[in-house]
Amino acid sequence: MQNSYHEIEQKIIMALRNAKIKAEFYNKHKGYSYDVMRFCILSSPRISLNRLYSVENVLSAELGYPVKIRKEDGYLNVEFPDLCPREVHFDSVSESLKKSSCILPILLGRKENGHKAIIDLHYMPHLLIAGSGNSGQLIMLDNAIASIIAKRTPEEVRFILADIAGNYFERYSDSPYLYDTLIKDCKTLFESLEWINDEIMRRYYLLVDAEVKNIVEYNKKSNDKLPYLVLIVKDLNDVMNYCGHDFETYIMQKIAAKAMAAGVHIILSSTIVSCAAITATLLNNIPACVAFRTESSIQSRVLINTTDAMYLYYPEDFMFLNRYGKEPIRMKVFVAK
Repeated sequence: MQNSYHEIEQKIIMALRNAKIKAEFYNKHKGYSYDVMRFCILSSPRISLNRLYSVENVLSAELGYPVKIRKEDGYLNVEFPDLCPREVHFDSVSESLKKSSCILPILLGRKENGHKAIIDLHYMPHLLIAGSGNSGQLIMLDNAIASIIAKRTPEEVRFILADIAGNYFERYSDSPYLYDTLIKDCKTLFESLEWINDEIMRRYYLLVDAEVKNIVEYNKKSNDKLPYLVLIVKDLNDVMNYCGHDFETYIMQKIAAKAMAAGVHIILSSTIVSCAAITATLLNNIPACVAFRTESSIQSRVLINTTDAMYLYYPEDFMFLNRYGKEPIRMKVFVAK
């Protein structure tokens, strides 16, 4: 970025003047954990959204990175990427995972107020990680695996890893946490899905016999404890291209809806945001979503029902939405040192 803060301030003023918007700078501040600057501008509350969209487009074109303008009580918030990006490191907070009360903790990232965000995959119970290009999905996948491993032993959790168009999970091929061999083709993937479905039904019978409702209660009561199973599929778009929508039908109808009680959880990743790969059926069954930057407002709305993911700039920035919660939250993913 070639523009100083002063130059950016002047360009904002000119863009607002050209749009005939009377405004006065109030203050500017830096986001604590992700690289964003905010200029607060006193202005009339009657400004139309179309005029603000026009100013956004002008500023984004002039500065060369996305600019977002939000209307709030009596002022405008102009947000843009900070000039001095920083990283937050996974290793610096990984100890928190061991002390966490979560069953299957995943260290998502750091929120704007500086607090780290840890979710429990067990209660999600499934997660979608998506965005345009390699925005940060792979970092998030590795963090999800590392987070759970930090808390659980191989006897307590096993991973089923699928990458049918690459070898990204090769590093985990000898891990004691891997349930079986890595999945690298559609035939093996569907065989694994069939086994998972049978395993869920087997576990349901065990729960009924033990007169308990879920795996947590079962493992407290039984000496023969069941490990949690986490299915991770890298690049959903490749799976759809190679395997067709049979994968979606199978995983949504036979597995996702009944998996939580049996201790089976799904993490799907996609580097292409399209309605062909990320369908309404899939989104309805996977309530939690990590959205990295998208190329358009439509793609952003597909993932998180807002345009916010389009305005992310740095690869480690993302929006997190739990569809049982309220608004998506902006965070910065932890990276390995």
